[in-house]
Amino acid sequence: MNPTRVVRAVFFAFLFLFSIVESDKAPIRAQSLPNYGVLPFPEGEKLIFEIKISRFPIYATLGNITFEFLGLSKDHAIRGSSIEYKPAEDDELMVLRAEAVSKGVLASLFGFDVRDRYETLVNRADFSARLSFKEEMEGKKHLAKTTLFSLPDETVRYNVVDFTKPQAPLRTKELPLKARMQSLLSAIYFLRLQPLADGDLLCFPVSEDEENHEFEIAVRGREAIELDQTRLATIKVEPRLFGPGRFFSRDGEMQMWLADDERRTPVRLVAKMGAGTMTATLTNYNSQPPLRRIAKPMPSPPKS
Repeated sequence: MNPTRVVRAVFFAFLFLFSIVESDKAPIRAQSLPNYGVLPFPEGEKLIFEIKISRFPIYATLGNITFEFLGLSKDHAIRGSSIEYKPAEDDELMVLRAEAVSKGVLASLFGFDVRDRYETLVNRADFSARLSFKEEMEGKKHLAKTTLFSLPDETVRYNVVDFTKPQAPLRTKELPLKARMQSLLSAIYFLRLQPLADGDLLCFPVSEDEENHEFEIAVRGREAIELDQTRLATIKVEPRLFGPGRFFSRDGEMQMWLADDERRTPVRLVAKMGAGTMTATLTNYNSQPPLRRIAKPMPSPPKS
C-alpha cells in the first residue's frame, strides 16, 4: 500500500463526491438558486473532517480536511494563481476554500507529508465557478493548478506550474465551457443548494485536472446516524467514483451523509477500496450553529 496515494485518494474522495450513479428516476438538471437572499451555509462556516483508514490490523488517522465558506470576495483574486480574472461590472464573487493535511502514525511511520490547498471563486448570481486554484504539496511534489472559467469565449483554461522544474514551460490547456460549470470544490457547496428529493438523480458539469465531466448524484433516502452521541437526521447519497473511466480506475464504493436540514451540512463519508475502508467524519459538529436533531443526545454505552 502506497500511503501517499491512499491519503490523496481519500482527500479526493471527499472533495470529489460525484460520479455516475444508478437511479430509478430520469436525470434532473441540477439548478442553482438565482437571486437568493440568504445562503443555507453562513459566511465564516468552517467544517473540519478527520480521515481514518481501516484495514486489518490497521486502524489509523490519515489526516484532516478543512472546508471554509468565506463570503464575498474583496479583490476577485486567489493567492498563487497564474491567471488573472477580470470580472464583469456587476459580477459578485464568493470565496470557497479547503485544505487537506496528512497527520498521524502512518504519516510519521512512512515519512510522507501532504498539504494541499484548494480555492474557488463562484458567481453569487448562479453559483457557477469563475476561477479555481489547487496547490499540491506532497513530499517532493509541488504543483500549482489554476483554472479560469471564461464566459466571453466559452472556454475553460488551465495553467499548471511545476515548482520542482523551474525551467519547464507553463503547461496550458483549453476546454469548452458549459453553463453553470463547477470546480470540484464548488460542487460540494452546489449540492447543498439542491432540494435532494428521495430517488432524484441530479446532474451538472464539472471541470477538474484538465478534464470536463458530466456528474450525476443519486439521492438514496433519509437515514438516522449517530454523531457526537446525537441521533441526527441525514440524507444518504451513494456516488460511484471508482471503476474504469471514472476518477479512480480501481474498484470501490462510497456512501455519504448530509444533515437533513436547510444547510445540508456534510457529516460523514465512507469509501471502501482495495487499500481499506476510509472514513471522513465531521469533528467540529458541536461548534456549528444548532442543526435539526431527531432525538435527544444518545447516552454513552455502559462501561464493561
